[in-house]
Parts: sequence; structure tokens; C-alpha cells
Amino acid sequence: MNFALVQETLERPSVEALQRAFQMSKIFTSYDAHILSKDAFGILARRLTREQAMQLTHDLARAGITGVRPVEERALPQTPPAKILNKLECHPDCLRIFDAIGRPIDVAWGHLWLVTSGQVMESGFERKSVPIPSWNQAGPDGVPIVDTEVRVRERLSERMVLDLVLRAGVIRYSLNLELFLFETLGERRTGDLVRDLAELIRDFRSHAPGCWLNQGAESLLKQPAQAVSYPSRSAYIEEMIWTLWRMNQSG
Repeated sequence: MNFALVQETLERPSVEALQRAFQMSKIFTSYDAHILSKDAFGILARRLTREQAMQLTHDLARAGITGVRPVEERALPQTPPAKILNKLECHPDCLRIFDAIGRPIDVAWGHLWLVTSGQVMESGFERKSVPIPSWNQAGPDGVPIVDTEVRVRERLSERMVLDLVLRAGVIRYSLNLELFLFETLGERRTGDLVRDLAELIRDFRSHAPGCWLNQGAESLLKQPAQAVSYPSRSAYIEEMIWTLWRMNQSG
């Protein structure tokens, strides 16, 4: 049976405090402290035995990191697979979404449970053709023959994301922001992705005041120019799981 260490808040512990705790337990290393401090978005650690989870909770408290408790991993919510949306409309009585072939589906505003957004760091691979002169081979004119070599390198990039989770966390929609035109905003559309996202989230909150927002969505409402950055897709999803867990705990 695996356990996770779940935080009561989204306050990330400092590297120094984690290092002090890890020196006591020896379960994690000083290097792990840097990673966990950066990636902690509600769930501090996973895949621990009961004994490890209890020991770490005790050592974290001694190091000044409180508000952490062991939770069986099977008790944490699962995020449903994302269904991609290219278009949606906000109407007074419903959220109208359009499926992959353009069919409209009306969702009652009361079913909108959670809105998450943020700027997520993602890795990809970039292929580039590089000319390589072959000095040992030349054409009839004496000019070296140029070969082409394909080089692949990892490329990190940040992109904005927005997800909608419906009641009970059984359905999740992800907006395809490369194709989404924000037509539902009408004259409020600015052409600036972050500001338009903030307006869209504001509409969601207006029509569904009971829906929850992650810290990325909350930040966009308060300061559209300062989107919350997530160091990885997994960190963004972990915060989504943590928020769903908190929602279940609140009843």
C-alpha cells in the first residue's frame, strides 16, 4: 500500500527546511530537496510505505514544515483523460461546448466544478538539418560536396493551458489554445492570449460562482499579466489532483 504526503496549503517548503528534514530520515537526499521544493504543488511525495510516510511527516514537522499528512494514494482522485475542445460558448443558461466534429453539447453551469489554468513548461524535440561539407570529396568543379546531417535536441517551451472539470471529476475538457478563437468574448476579445484567458475565466466564475479555481486561474483573475508558471505538466496535474482532493474533503 503506497502513501503520499499531502499538504494543507499550496505553500512550497524551502529547500533548506527540506534538507534539514531529509538529514533526519535519510529517505530522500539533499539533491531531492531541490526537486521537491520546486515541484511541490500540494502533493509533496508519493510512493512511500506507511512507515516512511509517518517518519517523514514527523521529521518535516521537526524541521518547521507543518500542515503535511500521510494519505493513502488510492484515496487521491484520478484526473480523467482530457477531451480536446476547439470551441465553446458561454450562454446565460449553459456552457455550450462543441465536440470533435462540431456537434454542440449543452452543460448546465452547475456542473462546472473546477477551472484550472497556468503557464506550463513542456519539453519537446527539435529536428534541424545541418549542412556538413565533405572535404575529402569534391565535385568536378573542385567544390566540396555538402552532406546533410539531421540533429535532434530537446527544447523546453512554456505554453498556456486551460482545463475544465465537470462535477464529480468524471469529465475533463482541455482547450486547444492554438485553435481556440475566443469568439465567445465578442468585443472584449483583445488578441492577447493571457488577457483573453482571464476574461474567459471571469465569465466562467460569473456564470458558475460555485466552481473552484486553481491558483493559476485565480492569479489570472487578479493579475492577467502575471500567469502562474508550473515547472512541468506533472506539477500542473498534481495541483489539479490536490484541488479535487480538497474539494472532496470539503464535501
